[in-house]
Amino acid sequence: MLCAAIAGAAPAIAVDGWTVQHVAHDAARFSPVSLAGNQHGAAVLAWLARGRIRFAVARAGHRFGHALTAPHSKDASDPRVSMNEHGDTLFYWSYWDHTYRAPPYTRDFDCCFGVRLTVLDHHGRFHRVQTLTRRGKDVRVDGSHFGDDGRIGIVWREYRDDTYYPIGPLLGRFSGPSGRLGRKVRIDRYSDGAALAYVDGRPRVLMVAYRGGDSALMERSMDARGRWRPRRLVAGGLPKDIYILLADVNRSGDEVVAWQAFSETGPEPIFAGVRGAGGPFEARRLAPGPNSFDPRVAIGPSGSAVVAWEQGDRGLRVSVGAPGHPFTQPSFLVQPKPGPNGVEGVELAVDRHGRVLLAWKGWRNGHASVLAALRTRRGGVLHYARLVDSDDASVDGQGTAVLDGRARAIVAWRRNNRITAARAFAP
Repeated sequence: MLCAAIAGAAPAIAVDGWTVQHVAHDAARFSPVSLAGNQHGAAVLAWLARGRIRFAVARAGHRFGHALTAPHSKDASDPRVSMNEHGDTLFYWSYWDHTYRAPPYTRDFDCCFGVRLTVLDHHGRFHRVQTLTRRGKDVRVDGSHFGDDGRIGIVWREYRDDTYYPIGPLLGRFSGPSGRLGRKVRIDRYSDGAALAYVDGRPRVLMVAYRGGDSALMERSMDARGRWRPRRLVAGGLPKDIYILLADVNRSGDEVVAWQAFSETGPEPIFAGVRGAGGPFEARRLAPGPNSFDPRVAIGPSGSAVVAWEQGDRGLRVSVGAPGHPFTQPSFLVQPKPGPNGVEGVELAVDRHGRVLLAWKGWRNGHASVLAALRTRRGGVLHYARLVDSDDASVDGQGTAVLDGRARAIVAWRRNNRITAARAFAP
């Protein structure tokens, strides 16, 4: 099966230092695209087509092959992928479980969207498909992990019927090296999950806990006997009404977190911090509120981290940091041109040397383009390019950029029904 996935697809096109490949033309419109890779350069790209999960695999330094279909993915939506350093891939997706609770004439909000998952190993064999919860549960995944040893972890909360308001505790299921998930466990009673890491082979969950007039970052970790330790405070004094909070974690357990509150007067300042595994968390204010929007974060294998956001209509601002080194004074990735320079759907990736890959949809004079660039550790910009001009192109903001250990970059996007990927190399 893997051999079929590696076979050639469409011819490649060169654009300003990037090699562009059309991977597929059967994607569902308005559906997300998910891309994952490892430090060796292997990658997998997944999308939704005709209600099923389709995907293509690329060996290190090679193009994506022919598209294949994930097993038992009928009625799927929102595909996500993660790849470990052996080249094994975890797929998980939402699916409609056809639970009918209301009479036929009121079934506009019937139930439910659960989660299924499977693993494609590096030999091209799919493992048994697993279902995260029983039928009749609407699920929001708050964090996932797929280790080099084959261990899988997923944390989630369930939704109230007909709403997007989560109810009940923060839950989790975790596997051993076989990948078979164990029983459901309760992690915390009221908190939302922010990120899931494995430290010394045991899960650690970063959470947002709400306390009176504010909120806090807390963590809980599992001990050697499989019991959850008491909550531990990571950072307090966060606003109660958080508009957006994003976190990313690497395989060592290093974490980056950024958040922004929202008040009646508009967006509040953007704050971000980074810490080593289990270490102190130091956050700083990166941007004032009124003209700063939608921060995005990523952290690399060595702990180098990046935060990027739209600065009004002036373009993309970037700040970098690492454990023990607070985020730097923000700067524009490229000097903005006169007039509006809108930003949408930012994607980020960081390699072990601190180089950063950025991809986004940019708006200028009423026209949209997919843009990409590589930022060196010292702040230089390489391969800044306009990959496609189209109002219909979407980077999605759900994991469509990867950067391997040899600074080989891949960016993917969807334009109507077509899936496209572009590659570049930072010397």
